[in-house]
Amino acid sequence: MADGQFSFDTWKKMLATLNELGKRSFTMTQFKGKFNRMRLLHREFSTLINQTGFGWDAETNTVHTLEESWQTYCRMSLYF
Repeated sequence: MADGQFSFDTWKKMLATLNELGKRSFTMTQFKGKFNRMRLLHREFSTLINQTGFGWDAETNTVHTLEESWQTYCRMSLYF
């Protein structure tokens, strides 16, 4: 990933591996779409837990914060 993007060969290898290990086969378009949706969700999650007043509880796998911080975040976020 030289410039922040996977090469076509890398995409093909990842898709082939996924299709070998999975119970169904995906097209390249489906795979790239899913990858991009997951990447956006990961960015949003990372932004959330890096906000002041937010934290991550590894035991319960949940975000924790005060209600006021949550309400402020929800007003600013596109996803909530």
